[in-house]
Amino acid sequence: MRKTSNQVNIEDLQEVRILLAFARHSYSFLRWKMIRKLRYSFVWAVVLGAILGRLYGSAVEAAAPVDFGVNFQAYGSNVFVQYRAWWPENFDTLKGLIFSLPGSRGDQRGIAGNALWQFRLSQMGYGIVGFRDLLNFGYDYWGANDAEVQINFQSVLDSIAAASGHPELRNAPVILDGVSKGGFSVGYLASFVPDRTLGFIADKGYAAGLLDSSRPTAPGMVIAGERDNVVEPLNLSQEFLASRSVNGHTAYLVEWRTSHRETTEAFRLALMDQFIRSRYPAGKLPSTNPGEPLMLREPKGFLAETSVYDAALGQSFIPDPIITPESSYPLDSSRASWLPSETMTLLYRIQNENTQLGTRVQFAPVAPFNGKVDLSVQVTGINSTRLWLYHETQLLGEFDPSEGSINFSYLAKKNGLQTFFAIAEYLDGGTLKTTANYLPTVVAGVPIIPEPENISLLLIAGTTIVLLGRLRGASWSLIYCMKIDH
Repeated sequence: MRKTSNQVNIEDLQEVRILLAFARHSYSFLRWKMIRKLRYSFVWAVVLGAILGRLYGSAVEAAAPVDFGVNFQAYGSNVFVQYRAWWPENFDTLKGLIFSLPGSRGDQRGIAGNALWQFRLSQMGYGIVGFRDLLNFGYDYWGANDAEVQINFQSVLDSIAAASGHPELRNAPVILDGVSKGGFSVGYLASFVPDRTLGFIADKGYAAGLLDSSRPTAPGMVIAGERDNVVEPLNLSQEFLASRSVNGHTAYLVEWRTSHRETTEAFRLALMDQFIRSRYPAGKLPSTNPGEPLMLREPKGFLAETSVYDAALGQSFIPDPIITPESSYPLDSSRASWLPSETMTLLYRIQNENTQLGTRVQFAPVAPFNGKVDLSVQVTGINSTRLWLYHETQLLGEFDPSEGSINFSYLAKKNGLQTFFAIAEYLDGGTLKTTANYLPTVVAGVPIIPEPENISLLLIAGTTIVLLGRLRGASWSLIYCMKIDH
């Protein structure tokens, strides 16, 4: 049995008693009022939801990270793999896992004990798994062929599902995140388990892995450093082109003026956000039944003009890449980056430009509280009179940044990872240009309105009366139907 997920002190308990008493009287009043005037029911439902949301907003007790060691079968031999996992305990059903793979001689197991990551994941419903590098084996320790990789991958999920008491993790999807040697590993692994992979981030390292145009493919971002002399952009662009030759859903991005170092955490989080939004099926969760992996969405993609490394010209910066829906891309699609969402195209464009030219748009750090995100944006060094602020693809408003900092409060509808964008317009020598930035953040404290166990719905149409019923999580069923004769 898992530990109790909510912890309240004495003051909380006194407040709870008051709220429950008020809730009981409100519910009695609500039933009476619904009979007389249905239009008031929504108002009281919101009141009850706010009350119950307070109860669900208590502090969460977190599990301690757990160490694992398993034998993989790779190239017919045993390979001992060590990893550490953590999962939040405030979810009855977890959505998935993030695999974090290190560079050569690295160890990412510490990420499982990172308090910031634990907070993020406790709002997202994901666990995290940090791996230790295998000093005497290459990036392909996941297995030499389809059979080995599938067994090894599933053994990781099974071990964490058993230890956590979350059997759904056996069927959960993953986000694969790796740097350097870890980047090679995540690309390799994703090519064998694309139907289990929400997306992969191959940072300063990438291997296309299994090349087969008849298989599905997972979306991924390959990140090269322009000045990287450890894993040179030429090598990464060649692997990217190999993936695209079989229609791999892979993007290639050069971080300009960058050597062999990790990308920013902001970019990493924003990529994860878009992989989840574009691939995770709405309203679905992993099954607890063995052998029933969650079926992921296959989004329609976009293609972006890409700065592929050229042996003669080197790496050429494209300041305003052509980006269109996949079906209308005008250039050679085999050399274009594949992106899974419209928001990802904006993120790709901004990261390409900002690592070369910098940005004049700056977000102040935010600390979302009770579902409210107080945004503060400032434009410096240019004369800009127009700025657009977005939450994902939703336009929040148009502002005049010449009047000073722009402040905007956004009320989130749900907890979890979310990304905001700001785009400023300005004139440069008579030419209209834009500069932009993005801010991923984890929203917490949005009140949770739990769905009741049973719902009944009475419908009257003409002379026909129909009563429908539904148990939580089930479909509507007909309980009673009667036709009234005049």
